[in-house]
Amino acid sequence: MLTPDEVYDEQNARELDGVLLFGDDLVGYSAGFLLGKSWKLIEIGPGDLEELEETFEAFIRRRLEWALEQQ
Repeated sequence: MLTPDEVYDEQNARELDGVLLFGDDLVGYSAGFLLGKSWKLIEIGPGDLEELEETFEAFIRRRLEWALEQQ
């Protein structure tokens, strides 16, 4: 788990206060949790933060299926 200041510049990290990250694809997209919202699952893209309605399990399964399709 990473805090936003470990991934983003100072300004962007401040905008993500209350977020804990668990994934970063190194091309602009990250995944994490909103701590103040009962650890709500989120995806962060360039200029966008999306709260996801799926469970963590469904999120990971979706990502794994996508990765397998890329092989």
